[in-house]
Amino acid sequence: SDVYKRQTGHTTVFMSYNYNIRPEVLPLEKELIEFRRYLHSIPELGYECHKTAKFVSEKLKAYGFEVKEGVAKTGIVATLRGKESSPCIALRADMDALPMQEISNVPYISQHPGIAHMCGHDAHTAILLIVGKIL
Repeated sequence: SDVYKRQTGHTTVFMSYNYNIRPEVLPLEKELIEFRRYLHSIPELGYECHKTAKFVSEKLKAYGFEVKEGVAKTGIVATLRGKESSPCIALRADMDALPMQEISNVPYISQHPGIAHMCGHDAHTAILLIVGKIL
């Protein structure tokens, strides 16, 4: 197995690259990590994801998506037009965080007391932004 060990500063992560990851995706890893850490630092609750929505919207527009903002208050619907006869797919990610205090010493700790991304939504959103960039 192609397992390698990487230090992240506070934990050790083991990742396996036994998948068929396309070579053009691998250089985006640093950007993915930067996106996730930024989103992690600005958690927002429920329908109050203003900073998150702005960040996501700006990225998707830069990638060529048509972006509709303000869906269910702070949600986003982004459309990338392809060929008329091409299939349509839908991808989604939650952007909200949880009402809890993050106790950590990472440099990207929540900047909002009592709100934290402890559910993975920051990672899901970052992943879909990279998918959007690839598309």
